[in-house]
Amino acid sequence: MAGLIPHQLQILGNTIKVVIVPRRRWRRLNLEGHWSPNRNTIAICDSVPDERKGQVFCHELVHAILDAMNDPKSKNEVFVDNFASLLHQAWSTIK
Repeated sequence: MAGLIPHQLQILGNTIKVVIVPRRRWRRLNLEGHWSPNRNTIAICDSVPDERKGQVFCHELVHAILDAMNDPKSKNEVFVDNFASLLHQAWSTIK
């Protein structure tokens, strides 16, 4: 799915940019990705292995969607990770 990560997408009319950040500029050392609602940006560290980038993208996308819905589940990392894992599995096996 690494090749299927978009450069941008729309949620409720807002443009969400997706950026791959070089490791040397990555400031969130304990994270592989980050959703920034203030900047409408999903960032993914370029050192994440290609086979995991899709999972990381889906995880941050779920945060973005839940935030757009004003759903408090966006703060529940277990829920977000479980939902993102299933979303990634479904998306990456589409025929």
